[in-house]
Amino acid sequence: MQWNRWRAAVQKSGDAEQMVAFMSGADLLGEAGEAHRMISGAEFRGIDPDTGPALILALPRANLFADAQQVLRPLLAAAPGHPTMLALAAILAEHQGDLVAAASFGERALAARGDLPLGQLRAAYRTLFDLRARLASTRQPTDGARDPLDLALDLAARWRAEDPDNAEIDERCATLLFALDHRAEARRHLDSIVERHPAEGSAHARVARLLEREGLVPEADLAWQRAITVEPTDPTWLVGRAQNRLASGDRDTARALALQVSAGKWQDRFWQPVQEAAALKEQLTTTTP
Repeated sequence: MQWNRWRAAVQKSGDAEQMVAFMSGADLLGEAGEAHRMISGAEFRGIDPDTGPALILALPRANLFADAQQVLRPLLAAAPGHPTMLALAAILAEHQGDLVAAASFGERALAARGDLPLGQLRAAYRTLFDLRARLASTRQPTDGARDPLDLALDLAARWRAEDPDNAEIDERCATLLFALDHRAEARRHLDSIVERHPAEGSAHARVARLLEREGLVPEADLAWQRAITVEPTDPTWLVGRAQNRLASGDRDTARALALQVSAGKWQDRFWQPVQEAAALKEQLTTTTP
């Protein structure tokens, strides 16, 4: 009886904080169905937009996705351009497997937020690009006549406009394009990484590592060589190339590179690649092919 009275009071209150407390109580008592019963009879028209999001996020954790949509619907209708409500709509759509709606709501949420600190901006674009990449990879129809790959690359272009010196954008584009067998276009994105910082070994190394992940080990070796050429004072690139050569079965070159690092004079800050070279040298000395 007391439980029924509590549920009825919470339903009548329209208070999101009370609803979350009721869900916690139901969970503690093992009454899994009570949260749904409470939501089904609750009044949401006057729900506070500041506390409502906590309830909306709590419901999917209880596998009550339809109930979360029920709570969100009036809040989104009252404030269709509110970034928090749009972001919640994106989260719920993704949970329910509707990647098209998730991407659309997510992009609208990002546009509505205005200026963001760089870390938050990158996190938002990563999430959105992942959604667009998944749509492109599965070739799911999108919200219009546009090709899903074009939509992913358009999103990357907007990201680059706001975050122009971020090599991660080109890495993500190249990875997607390789996966879809658009190899020439993927390589153009890798070229962009190097073109922005041609004299930095780290730019060539980023390209080398991505090529290795794609199984393009000989091409990666050329990128490691360019990294060594433009920045010979950093042994990291020598170790990277040694590992590449070892993966290709070229133990002699790998051993020579490891010895070169071990015998060299390097700044103290490069202690880690020096240790890696020593371990690699030991490995190549004590094992046989």
